[in-house]
Amino acid sequence: MLIGSAIAAALVVDFLCDRRRIADGSALLAGAIFACLIPLNAPWWIAAIGGAIAIEMGKHWFGGLGQNPFNPAAFSRVLLMSLLPAYFFSPHWAVDAMTSATPLAKEIDSIAPAMAVLFWGQQAGTLGEAMPLAILAGGAVLIVTRTIDWRIPLDAAWEQVGYNRAVQGNLDPIALLSEPETLREMTADVLQRAAGRAGHIFNLGHGILPQTPVEHAIALVDMVHELSQR
Repeated sequence: MLIGSAIAAALVVDFLCDRRRIADGSALLAGAIFACLIPLNAPWWIAAIGGAIAIEMGKHWFGGLGQNPFNPAAFSRVLLMSLLPAYFFSPHWAVDAMTSATPLAKEIDSIAPAMAVLFWGQQAGTLGEAMPLAILAGGAVLIVTRTIDWRIPLDAAWEQVGYNRAVQGNLDPIALLSEPETLREMTADVLQRAAGRAGHIFNLGHGILPQTPVEHAIALVDMVHELSQR
């Protein structure tokens, strides 16, 4: 009931705000997450209001999908807790929770749960501790559908976040261990993907490897200056 109410309200509001993007799935996700953030015996209308706020204020007020600085569902919960505190802190709500250190903590005399218990979500705790299979399944779907990839080309990433924002990157640090000709080709590829747009900061994708020859790092700086001249 709670999940259905939150999702239904979120979908209606999303349709009214921008019907062209109703199929992007964000309303479905925001509504479901919000419903999971409230007690089991919460009134259905709290879930519906929360789902609507998540989309209207948490998403569209900030410019739409990808522009919101806060998680829409969490934003909605915090706002409703401020506006309707009696419904969130009233003693007649059942408490279906526990507080403890993370199961991975190594405390004195503590007994860590078995890996099977953690894997099957039989351990009470946060989302990652209680619903690991759902997280793994969602990640697998995103990878199979090529929605995400741990290697993101600069031009694809920049298109997703918007060309009105600055980006940096993203030469693979391993390139600095290659021959100068290969390093130059990889550097040129990054700059070509940037297409000379303002706001690009050339950088390594993730740090610099300790074994990187200093002369290669110096050569890279010279290559960037040379190849990016206008």
